[in-house]
Amino acid sequence: MKIFSRAYASTANFGPGFDVYAMALDAFNDVIAVEPDAKYIKISGPYADGLSADYVARYINYMVGCFRNYFRLDEVEVGVEIFKGIPVSVGLGSSAAASVAFISSLASAYGVDASIRDIQLLASIGEEYVAGARHIDNVTASLVGGFVVSCLEVESIVISPPPWLSILLLIPSGGDYVFYGKTKYARSILSDCYSISDCVYNIRRASYLIAGLLRGDPKLIRFGLSDKLVEPYRYKLIPFPKEVLEKLRSVDGVLGMFISGAGPTVSVVVDDRLEGVDVDIMEILDRNSVDCKVVYSGVGGGVYTWRE
Repeated sequence: MKIFSRAYASTANFGPGFDVYAMALDAFNDVIAVEPDAKYIKISGPYADGLSADYVARYINYMVGCFRNYFRLDEVEVGVEIFKGIPVSVGLGSSAAASVAFISSLASAYGVDASIRDIQLLASIGEEYVAGARHIDNVTASLVGGFVVSCLEVESIVISPPPWLSILLLIPSGGDYVFYGKTKYARSILSDCYSISDCVYNIRRASYLIAGLLRGDPKLIRFGLSDKLVEPYRYKLIPFPKEVLEKLRSVDGVLGMFISGAGPTVSVVVDDRLEGVDVDIMEILDRNSVDCKVVYSGVGGGVYTWRE
C-alpha cells in the first residue's frame, strides 16, 4: 500500500513580513507517495526536469534518517514517487512543499503520532537541506494552508484571508534570474544594519496588513503591502523594471505586490475586481517586453494525505 500526500506551493515574505508571513497557493502542488519496505525513486510531473535524480536520492536518504532518529524508529526503507507540480527555484516554496508532503507521507506510513509541530520542524530541516535555511514561513503555509504568521519558537498563527482576495503570479520565463544558490545569494545581499525609521515603517505596515486581512478591508491591506527592509535590495533579482512595477500597481483592483520568496516571481495581490485585472496586467507586460507567465491562484489549503 502507498501513502500519498499533497502540499501546495506558497508565497513568502508577504509584503513587509520577511521570514514571517506567507500564504499557501492552490495554483501549484507537489504530491509525494511512499511505499514502506520498498526501495525505488520515481520522479514525474511538469517540473520534474528541475530535479537532479542524484540530489533527490541524497535528500531522501537524509530525510529518512532525520525522520527515523526523531521518532526513534528502527531501520526505515521506502520507495518514493514524486510528482513535481511546483516550478523549481522561482520563489514559490517548492522545496518546502516537497518536504511537508514527504514527512507527512512517512508519518502516515509508519503510524507515528506526528503533531503539526513535529511535521513543521522536520520539514524545516528538509527545507534547510535544500535551500540553506529553515524557511518556516513557506513550510508552515504548505503544512496548514491559508495565510500564516510563523516562527520556530512558538505555535504558528493561521489567518483565513477574505474570500475575495486572490493572487496573480508573474513568473518570469527562465533566464539569468533562476540559478543554483539563488536563495542564499538573495539573503547575502541584504543590509546588516537598518535605520530605526525604516524598522518602524515595516512594523507599522505589517500590523496594518494583518488588521486588513482579519477585517477584510482592502484599504488596510493596500497600506500594509509595503516594505523598506528587503525588497529595495532585491530588485536586481527580478526582470521587472521599477517603472513597470509602478504601472502594475496603478491597475484598478491591484492592492499591491511583492517579490515572492527570493524571486524572481512577483505576487500581485488583487481585490474583488479580478476580472479584467489579468488582462490589464498582461497588456502592460507585453508593451514593456517583459517575458513572463501570469498565473491566477486562490488560497491553498493544508497538506492532505491518503492511501491507495
